[in-house]
Amino acid sequence: MKHFLMLCLLPSYIMAKPIVMMKEREIVAMTLYMEARGEGSKGLEAVASVIWNRAYHSKTSLRRVCLAPKQFSCWNDKYFIAIPHNKVYNTCLVMANRMTSKKFTSSHKFRHYYNPSLCSPSWAKKPKIKQLIGNHLFVKL
Repeated sequence: MKHFLMLCLLPSYIMAKPIVMMKEREIVAMTLYMEARGEGSKGLEAVASVIWNRAYHSKTSLRRVCLAPKQFSCWNDKYFIAIPHNKVYNTCLVMANRMTSKKFTSSHKFRHYYNPSLCSPSWAKKPKIKQLIGNHLFVKL
């Protein structure tokens, strides 16, 4: 309950919601927002493509991809999430709507990425292909 009260006090957010109550498009939009909100449209599209590619290749839902343990650090140890009310989140929501309605086309084939200024994961030591988009390094293992 402590998390819920703290999140409601943030002025740029309109509400806090338990993750289990969120719709798939909200989960996808929040993943995009929390992972790439400062990366511009190209960075958002690249992260969306990672989510899309993982769901397609693993034949699972976008929601499961986003909430899989230790896959997107933005969801680690979260129970409630504050829904923002701003232009970037609206852009993420439009992209998430395209994804959940199967009207999305992936911009690349990558299924992994990380921010090299924040971490150096062991799985990314010898990627076959890599591309820097914004602050994220997208890799094909």
